[in-house]
Amino acid sequence: GRRRISPRAARAASSGVRAGLTTDTRAPAASRSRTLRSPTLLHLFLLGVSSTCASLTAQAQVFSPWQVLGPLDRSARDAAIGPEGEMERELRTMRAGGPGPNLTRQYKGPRGKVSWHAVGNEQLDVGALDLAQLFQTPSAKAEALGPAEVYLYRRIECDQALELEVCMGSDDGLRFWCNAEQLVDAQMARALNPADHALVLSLQPGANHLLARVVNTGGAWSFRMSEPAVVDREHVNQSIAKGVQWLQEQQLIDGTWGIVPAYGGGPPAFGAYVLLKCGLDPETQAIQMAVRAAEELPCTTTYSLSSLILMLCALDDPGRKNALEDAVERLLHMQSDQGSYAYPVHPENGETHEDLSNTLFAALALRAARSQGIEIPASVWKDLAEGTLRYQEPRGDTKATLNGVPILGFGYTVGSGATGSMTSAGVSILAICEQESSGGMAPALREKMAKARESGLAWVQTNLQWFDNPRSSGHHYFWIYGLERLGALLGLEKLGKWNWYEHGAQYLVQGQGATGAWYSARGNTTEVDTMLALLFLKRASAPSSGSNPAAAAPAVVDQNAAVGLQVRGQRNATLWLTHVRSDLLTKWVDSADGKLQVEKAEFFGRLLGAPMKLGAAEAPALLASLPAARLKPSELTRLAARHAFSVNGEWELSARLTLREPGAADGAEPIVLESAIVKCSIADVLPTERLAYATHTARNLMPQALPVASASSVSSDTRAADKSVDGSAATEWLCRVDDENPRLTLRLKQSVKASRILLSPSQPRLAHRAAPRPARVSLKINGKPAATLELSADPLQKCEFVLEKPVLVRELEWTVEAVHGGELGKAELGFSEVELLED
Repeated sequence: GRRRISPRAARAASSGVRAGLTTDTRAPAASRSRTLRSPTLLHLFLLGVSSTCASLTAQAQVFSPWQVLGPLDRSARDAAIGPEGEMERELRTMRAGGPGPNLTRQYKGPRGKVSWHAVGNEQLDVGALDLAQLFQTPSAKAEALGPAEVYLYRRIECDQALELEVCMGSDDGLRFWCNAEQLVDAQMARALNPADHALVLSLQPGANHLLARVVNTGGAWSFRMSEPAVVDREHVNQSIAKGVQWLQEQQLIDGTWGIVPAYGGGPPAFGAYVLLKCGLDPETQAIQMAVRAAEELPCTTTYSLSSLILMLCALDDPGRKNALEDAVERLLHMQSDQGSYAYPVHPENGETHEDLSNTLFAALALRAARSQGIEIPASVWKDLAEGTLRYQEPRGDTKATLNGVPILGFGYTVGSGATGSMTSAGVSILAICEQESSGGMAPALREKMAKARESGLAWVQTNLQWFDNPRSSGHHYFWIYGLERLGALLGLEKLGKWNWYEHGAQYLVQGQGATGAWYSARGNTTEVDTMLALLFLKRASAPSSGSNPAAAAPAVVDQNAAVGLQVRGQRNATLWLTHVRSDLLTKWVDSADGKLQVEKAEFFGRLLGAPMKLGAAEAPALLASLPAARLKPSELTRLAARHAFSVNGEWELSARLTLREPGAADGAEPIVLESAIVKCSIADVLPTERLAYATHTARNLMPQALPVASASSVSSDTRAADKSVDGSAATEWLCRVDDENPRLTLRLKQSVKASRILLSPSQPRLAHRAAPRPARVSLKINGKPAATLELSADPLQKCEFVLEKPVLVRELEWTVEAVHGGELGKAELGFSEVELLED
């Protein structure tokens, strides 16, 4: 019977019977290959091969070298593969056991007749075949080939039927056949990734035939077939570290990544969520900045609000519990009567339709919120499941089955065609609804959900591929992240024949760019693609305990103290009360409702080693005070406060809880309970003014002034003067490299009164810290000299000019006088944003 064999086992078996190999003289000279004779027991004994290996040797396969035919004419300048070519018409000869193509025949090429010739060796993996180099001659350079294509052919001889696992990739488009059956049809421009296509080749006894058609749109041109590589955990970790570092270095001065700004706080929230899932400490500068941006910018869409909830849950911060509850309540109100979710109004084009993508993000957010102990009504999961079922293909549209299960995918909107990313979304939502409803669904609905999940999973298994989102023209990495989510939610090690994580991780590791980022021409932005790739590699959807392992472990609570104090965090710390000592509760708990009457809760801090006053240590400073509340003892954790430390060092923290006795008169003395002292070491404090950058977008007066920008020169249309006042840190004005007197002038159509003027450096990312930037500028306000300012070389540091008193600004003029890392007249210089604030 048919058995599956790995290439490693086949090679080991084949090498063990090398003495039994002969040359098949019947094959044409150009297609000679090694074939296997059955080894005798004597051979096995002499070679020391065990009986176990003997079963493998009977299944060994031997490859001929690759034969290449080309280059052939090609009219299309994209990666589309044209109609049936010469070799497709000869596929009938390439069925299992067939003679194969006539390797002596000549064909018409762009420079005359072309014929087959051998390349590589007799191994399964001969390395990357550099087709551009292969056809490069002194009279015809590779880049002069233009659009071109080749055919590759090789023969495999087998003793028995077996299934051989292989991977392959190409630059650019590829069609691939095994025994005349087409297994790959990838029509796209792309770089070579040998893990693009994971295949199982069904090989028969005797001759088997492989045929590939590889097209080129220009530039690099290559193909490789190899055995599936075993994912190396260390390589995966290195890949994650590179991706995380790239994301941190691409973050802008305002805490965002400059992607889809119309979604407000959503993109920075999702970025923070990804970095937290990758194990970064919440106190990391990138996370602090992203969190601040997410909390300051509006989150009014389903995507944004869901991302905010995911971030807050990943932070696992008791000080943000109220914010999380508020966000969840808002998201619940967005659910439509049909059970699914819309934007509700698309911030860029005003569309209001419901779709499965928004619905997925809402489901993920509600799942995360429930893991934090927030109650989600059972009706929400029921409506969500019923709404999601509407997005699956009607059963009457297909008769295809997989092991007797209908193959039915999910579409983006109700009635639209199925795609890979939306099918993984539909199945994921149904899995979430079943898990979170705790079996509370009606039996009829549970049965519908189970069948829909099963048929959706059959669709994914049938269409599984890594190089593209099946039946979609975009969202490549969203599909890959969807496979991780699907595998984790359903507890699957395999999707179809493949270990989904092993193959997906190998694909991502090999496809990562040299900078650490991921990008697909059929994806989203590089930042979003990288975030989604990282979520896959970190298996972010896997169940967790609900706590963030990267968060600083809180100190042990002193159970003997009158009131318990817990502290978590570093530069941005959360302080909260845990309990009142049990022997005190009987007097201070109201027997009528079991609650405590809290007059106030206060938190204090003292920096050790601070200056003394009158010979005594500095008294503890009040860090936060919470107002009166009536709470059950179990609800004391709601008494939480956040404090942003501004000074590094060793701190002593304490709390004071003021309670009123039940039924006491208004003038009665309350009781004050003190906590034990908790010591905390604070380091790497991020300046508070830098965190405040996230607030500037909303407070900037420049947009209402309707500025008209002009400059001494511009380096390109995308670096024009008006980019300095477009409200985005992702764009900038840059002067021409030979401009010796760079100058930016802003004339305001509507004068505005401002007390501060802020200047952000160009390219305000850590990734561009080595770029030349202004070191000194002179400023004119309303035509009069106002100041000469020194600018930091730090790309994440704004220059601030504080006016003695608010001024009605009509015109600003900046002139660059000195440069960090360059010279005037020899560098492109400029600013990303000029902002006006009024305190």
